[in-house]
Amino acid sequence: MVDAFRIGAWLVEPDMNRLSCPAGVTIIEPKSMALLVYLAERQGEVVSADDFINRVWGGRAMGDNPVYKTVAKLRKALGGDGDSTKYIETISKKGYRLVCPVEPAGADAQANLRISPSIADLVDIDKAPLPWRRPFVSALTCVLAVLAVFFLYRQFTPAESAAPISIAVLPFANFGDSDKDTYFVDGLAEEILNRLAQSPDLRVVARTSSFQFRNQSRNMDEIGAALGAAYLIEGSVRRDDENLRVTAQLIDAKTGYHLWSDTFDNQHSDIFLIQDTIALAVADALDANILNNDALAAPTNNLDAWSMYLEGKALWQRKGEGPIRAAIRLFENAVEQDPEFAEAWAALSEAWIVLPRYAQKDLENYVSNGKEAAKHAVSLDPLLAQPYLSLAAYEDQRGEYTAGMAFTERAFALAPHHTGVLNTMSFNYGRAGWIEEAVIHSKNGVELDPLEGGEYITLGFLLMVAGEYDSARATFLRAWNDLGVKAYFLWEGLFEIHILKGELDAAEEWLNVRPSQHGVALRQALIAGLRNSNSGDRGRAIEQMIDAAKTRKAPLHEMFDYLLILGAEDQAFEIVQMGIREGSYFMVHHLYKPTAQSLRRQPRVLKLAEELGIAELWRTTGRMPDFCNDVSQYYDCETVLKAIEN
Repeated sequence: MVDAFRIGAWLVEPDMNRLSCPAGVTIIEPKSMALLVYLAERQGEVVSADDFINRVWGGRAMGDNPVYKTVAKLRKALGGDGDSTKYIETISKKGYRLVCPVEPAGADAQANLRISPSIADLVDIDKAPLPWRRPFVSALTCVLAVLAVFFLYRQFTPAESAAPISIAVLPFANFGDSDKDTYFVDGLAEEILNRLAQSPDLRVVARTSSFQFRNQSRNMDEIGAALGAAYLIEGSVRRDDENLRVTAQLIDAKTGYHLWSDTFDNQHSDIFLIQDTIALAVADALDANILNNDALAAPTNNLDAWSMYLEGKALWQRKGEGPIRAAIRLFENAVEQDPEFAEAWAALSEAWIVLPRYAQKDLENYVSNGKEAAKHAVSLDPLLAQPYLSLAAYEDQRGEYTAGMAFTERAFALAPHHTGVLNTMSFNYGRAGWIEEAVIHSKNGVELDPLEGGEYITLGFLLMVAGEYDSARATFLRAWNDLGVKAYFLWEGLFEIHILKGELDAAEEWLNVRPSQHGVALRQALIAGLRNSNSGDRGRAIEQMIDAAKTRKAPLHEMFDYLLILGAEDQAFEIVQMGIREGSYFMVHHLYKPTAQSLRRQPRVLKLAEELGIAELWRTTGRMPDFCNDVSQYYDCETVLKAIEN
């Protein structure tokens, strides 16, 4: 154990990987702390890169590059006052030295200073949990940085960058005496996942995919291949009264080799410190950097509130009206226990916003409750992404798409690798007609959540909108065949692709796959109308589509698509107007499909966009939908929109 000491304005606590100064608290990676301790042990002396590699990396590092990177990270952590070089000086072609004095933080601390021979000593957990409140100055700095990213993001099209290291956190085994501890164990693993997701160097597989391997006896290489992860984290938790034992291992998925492992025997109250230490140790083993280490602070100092929050999150995973209402009660109890528990307020906002999907009364109150909870979460912690998603959903339900897009992009600036954020980005960008970018966000979502069927439904639909029918079919079939997802939207998408590619026999055979006969007659009429274009079958099919739309026997957006496929453009235009009046959630996306190409060549489609509220988004952002390039020979989108506005 290394005693605490001071260098300049900083209090260094090696056993907690923690630096503290009046402006706030920063958690650094274990190797960074080992390097700092070694420099402090030899204060004023020049330490070469070879010395660091021998003492900190056990002589196994390849070259001295990891030393440079670790020194840079350490300087960045120490550089809160703008001059980190007053701590660590570079001696050209020789190494580094700690130039400021080292002072003991307590009696005899300097005499006990030593370098630990292993990482295990440095990640050992002591008693005190981390302070849980972020300093105002640190938060304000981060907010300004986020806003800068937000505005810069608006200027550029998102592009797929070089692939980072892929990693998945598997559900930890519950070795406790009670099955009720499962939500606590899952919560611990999920928090480690969330902390690792803050690293730009890591691609962390989403919980919905990685937790599918609970209690499965499959080889690590099979799990890694299924998740697209090069590395896996597994572990176990035993909770007994106030005692807690947590084991964790970082595993190379291909070889099964353990790159890092440790066991923590602590008090229950140390849970947050354990989570942070595991995340930082894993990042360090993979030579990855976790941004905003000062953000790795405990979200609450009330363990009862934390327990309620975790139980609510476990219920939330089950969906349905009953589980979500129960989750809401738990989240409300959590914020009653700790009114400044921002994550619980954020979870409460999401639960209220989603409840209308399952409960059909008091919808306005649900959404309003969600908005208020989200606003409160933002006031407590402006760096959480989820409250902005809730506020985006609130604005979208009011038809305020410009405000909704601003909140969505703010969430993206904060959490660009969060699947919920990517889903919202892809949907909202698709609704705005920015299809190419919507597809990129959706593909990123699939990559992060490769076993979640909903991701494939979204991506397949957007690929259909983009006219990439073969890619859309492959995407749908991946979910239908490989993942066993027999969802209606998958079935409908595959049927329509057969139709659009002229595969009428295959489309008719596909009708037999559907377990319900609802809507089959309409699709049989569509096939007959396309097969016998010179007979009355097409006319009868058009009449059936119109009747089904007017009597609400079929979704309006489906009848809109089918009428366009049958060449009934004017009738389809009437259907889309009906959808606008009724606030059809998906109608606008269908205006961008290749089937609506002839409709988009007419300026009247922009009047539809005005009625939908999308035109205001285009004006405010200064970004027209992708199709405006394709119709430039017929009209200029900006000119027509300006005329409509005036």
